[in-house]
Amino acid sequence: FFDEPHAKRFSALPRVHWQVSLQAAEVKSHRELHSLWGVFATTHRVWLLHALLFLCCVVWVTDDATMGAEGGLPLLGQSLATRFSAVCLVVPFHALLCFFARQQVTGRAIWKKRLSFPVLLCKSLQLLLGALPLFTYALLRLKEDDHSILEGFTRTFILSMHMTVSAGQVLLLLFVPIGLRNTCQLPK
Repeated sequence: FFDEPHAKRFSALPRVHWQVSLQAAEVKSHRELHSLWGVFATTHRVWLLHALLFLCCVVWVTDDATMGAEGGLPLLGQSLATRFSAVCLVVPFHALLCFFARQQVTGRAIWKKRLSFPVLLCKSLQLLLGALPLFTYALLRLKEDDHSILEGFTRTFILSMHMTVSAGQVLLLLFVPIGLRNTCQLPK
């Protein structure tokens, strides 16, 4: 059908074998799925902004945390800057949910194209880069606990590194279209 010139496609419609052409494994680029994953996949930017703004407001209105009963640090950190950086942990969680939602609504025709070693390698690299905010937050919490491993780094440097990585992830999720993120082209 698509081999015909554009002007002659309408006249070629009666010759199309519809049962073969609509098999999900060959041509469908989406799954007809009736669940909230489809809604999340299309509106994930709104949910990301709402989650970030809500958690920022929660952190803003809470007082500085005190030491725990056993002398340990509070879960999200003691200082306001550390608690704001904990808000950025929403970003990798949201990216993982967005990836899962897109996989739920993607059809088999697209899946077959994506099952190659270079694409799987690229997806693994994306997963590692997506986990960077978790790693930088762990470094920040170790520094706040005065851990001896991080003697050469200042708390401000680690905090700015965490915020830069997290802001890059947020900008990627908000402004780079999903199709552009899925086309990982490795040099030949």
